[in-house]
Amino acid sequence: MTKRVWQVHEHDLRASGDLFYTWQYDVRWAAQYLRNNGYMKAVDGDRRAPWQLTELGRTADLTEIAVSPKLKAKH
Repeated sequence: MTKRVWQVHEHDLRASGDLFYTWQYDVRWAAQYLRNNGYMKAVDGDRRAPWQLTELGRTADLTEIAVSPKLKAKH
């Protein structure tokens, strides 16, 4: 996943200041949050396999999660 983010947003990330040093951690942390809260699940139950959105993940307004003070406090 981070490889694709880099391919698409390399210029933005290089120009982002401190985000350049933390973006991979931020992506992994966000994915962990989504897994822990039922928005994503492992394909065929194999945690080493790719992850996919659950029904909750497909229907949730993830922008609400992204700006949640509770979520920000955990980060």
